[in-house]
Amino acid sequence: MTNQNIKIPEGWTQIQLGKLFFERPKSRIKVEDAFLGGQYPFFTSGEKILSRNDYLVDGSNLFLATGGVANVKFYNNKASCSADTYCIATKDDNVKLFFYYLQHNLSYINYHFFEGSGLKHLQKSDFKKHQILLPKNPKEQQKIVEMLTAIDEAIDKAEALIQKYQRIKHGLMQNLLTKGIDENGNIRSEKTHKFKDSPLGRIPEEWEVNPIGKECKQSGGSIQTGPFGSQLHAKDYKENGIPIITVEHLAEGKILHQNLPLVGEADYRRLRKYVLKYGDLVFSRVGAIDRCSFTSYKEEGWLFSGRCLRVRGGSRFDAKFLSYLLNYDTCKQWILNNAVGSTMKCLNTTILSNLPIKMPTLPEQSRIASILSQADETIQKEETYKQKLLSLKSGLMEDLLTGKVRVVNHLLN
Repeated sequence: MTNQNIKIPEGWTQIQLGKLFFERPKSRIKVEDAFLGGQYPFFTSGEKILSRNDYLVDGSNLFLATGGVANVKFYNNKASCSADTYCIATKDDNVKLFFYYLQHNLSYINYHFFEGSGLKHLQKSDFKKHQILLPKNPKEQQKIVEMLTAIDEAIDKAEALIQKYQRIKHGLMQNLLTKGIDENGNIRSEKTHKFKDSPLGRIPEEWEVNPIGKECKQSGGSIQTGPFGSQLHAKDYKENGIPIITVEHLAEGKILHQNLPLVGEADYRRLRKYVLKYGDLVFSRVGAIDRCSFTSYKEEGWLFSGRCLRVRGGSRFDAKFLSYLLNYDTCKQWILNNAVGSTMKCLNTTILSNLPIKMPTLPEQSRIASILSQADETIQKEETYKQKLLSLKSGLMEDLLTGKVRVVNHLLN
């Protein structure tokens, strides 16, 4: 976005947004009227794209959220949208260029053009009056679109690979965590291996089923709540010191490192009981209680807060295997089904200790963990590549959509 005092690049113009587009007829369709498996995409104010079996518009259109948080989507074909969506199209062939302008400036749009005491809404009149910079030369416009479209296609391919590898991993988890893998590297089946009945269904003959609390206790581990609120307050946090993870830092299988509170040496020594070791697993006591975070070597020596639970497996567990097991669907569902609380689910040491788990032998746990870790490494590699592409796109948009970097200089002659 721009303002009245900005320097306009040579060959560019400053123009009001409202002069670039026209509005499609307002939809009367509610979000809840979406169909499962519909023929046409159904755009709403949310990020997720739903579907319907009828369409309202055709061709190249933009779909903007009018309530909540700003977002914009581009689609070139038959589509439908909800009543809370602002469907617009440009007056010439630069719909995709306009899309990139809006996408690049979503934070600005959200801050300046969404107002309201409760749910914020897009102020269309103010939005239309705002001005942007635009190259006059259609060839320059086209070249910008081509460059950004190319990187979008690369991002889409990376995302498709990530989803593919995630499906492969899920299939591996389903086989390895229910049937296991023998010493020869073969996934077991009842046709080739011996199975037995258990409280959790049919399992390999070599496996056991026990409450996790019992297994931890017998192997020198523990299940422990974080420090009481009276032991650590927000006022104890320092600008420098040792990180303490809270529920906001718990992701599935890993601990997030953004905005970590820190405690000083004196508090750290006082709270040594709550220090994390490699392989510890951390749960939230409230909210997303089914999500289990693995403590890597990067987080070893950190503390965990009072709204968290720590599982330390002990000698009978491969820590990575236990992480995969506790993040598997059946364990997650058991935790949710047995949690306390009607409005907000809560977890405690007693509930978690009673969680029944399947126990392969330690060597087999290590084999399972190794295979799933390789799948995770492949996914992470693609995630890293995708993030590099997103960063590259962000930089390109800043350069190309402001005229800081001009494309194909001979086009301007």
